[in-house]
Amino acid sequence: MDGMTGGVTVTRIGTQVVVRLSGQVDDRMAQALREAVTEVAAMVITRVVVDLDDVTCVEGAGIDFLAELNQRWRLRLINRPGGLGVRLPGGQVQRQVERG
Repeated sequence: MDGMTGGVTVTRIGTQVVVRLSGQVDDRMAQALREAVTEVAAMVITRVVVDLDDVTCVEGAGIDFLAELNQRWRLRLINRPGGLGVRLPGGQVQRQVERG
């Protein structure tokens, strides 16, 4: 992956769903992120784990995606970049994050 495009995969593991994001998670991924929310909702679960290990940037639609997951389900972020706000009160991520 060149880091310029992002990706999203959704996998059910037992009673939770793991969403793996990669690359730049921004407005160019809006449609794929909406489809991921629909896919997660169809799995009828209460907990969503988001793996951010391969993420280079989260902004725009990526922040909205994390906020929506946080509003609808119990959300856990793993492999979180240091600059990503860890609190999502009222569905808000505090700031954009980029990895070098």
